[in-house]
Amino acid sequence: MDDVFVRFYDSLPGEFHADTRYTKVLEKAYTLAQKAHQDQYRKIDNSPYILHPLAVATIVWQSYWDKDLVLAAVLHDTVEDSVDVSMEMIYTTFGDVVWFLVDAVTKDLLHFHTTPHTYYSDKIEKLLAGWLLDVRCLLLKLADRQHNVQTISWLKNSKQIRMSFETQAIYQPLKELLAWKKDISALPLSTININKDQFVKEHTIDSATTFKQVLYSQAFENFDNTLFSMVYNNSHKVVWKISDRYLFDTISSKDTFMEFIDVIQMQYNEIDWFEVLFTYKKWKVFDMKWKMWISWFIDG
Repeated sequence: MDDVFVRFYDSLPGEFHADTRYTKVLEKAYTLAQKAHQDQYRKIDNSPYILHPLAVATIVWQSYWDKDLVLAAVLHDTVEDSVDVSMEMIYTTFGDVVWFLVDAVTKDLLHFHTTPHTYYSDKIEKLLAGWLLDVRCLLLKLADRQHNVQTISWLKNSKQIRMSFETQAIYQPLKELLAWKKDISALPLSTININKDQFVKEHTIDSATTFKQVLYSQAFENFDNTLFSMVYNNSHKVVWKISDRYLFDTISSKDTFMEFIDVIQMQYNEIDWFEVLFTYKKWKVFDMKWKMWISWFIDG
């Protein structure tokens, strides 16, 4: 096995090394991911792309001590990045749990685990549908986003906008509903599942769609100043776009959002098309009163 895998494997705790059967499965996952990502490089330092899934795998292991989650982390981008890797291959080689987790975070809107197969309206609904059945789907996606945000400033402007907005509107509230604590390095999966069940019951969530509506209603309760500052030194010069009418209606009803923005243009029809363009008011996002907010995605 090559030096990249050896360094990754050596960083894992002793119980991994003692389980020879799991070691072979982990090697197989790495080999498949390495092949899927060959000749792909990260923009930040031109390092091999394979380092990203290995970093995500390290994050989930340090946080949750779950071996299936580690395998899914190593494999989470393989189907998207290689025509030679399919969901069927993941299922056959690594079993239904790893297959389910990888499927939930893959951008293809078809969810393979249901019979008949289900199509979702967007990737958020697909992720939330997976979360309702297995909280680890969300934990994998949050770890993936955590590592991506650490290098967000190296991405092209359009991707920075998308990732920053999604993180603020979607993933930050998701972390909060799971009661993340900055001073706790790991949360037992049993505790997270209890939190999930309580949240579902309290908000009468019966589908991914209703879950998304609840999530949107919590968006922008707190601005993540560190995240925005890292991405934009002059945020008032950046034009943002939202095409989800429900999301905009939800967040625009909050004073803590509308007082920070200037709407440039809003267009829509009565059926299914909506688009709003806006900018942040100069210095509003970076007012000193927001300096207290800590970016959990960067530091936690």
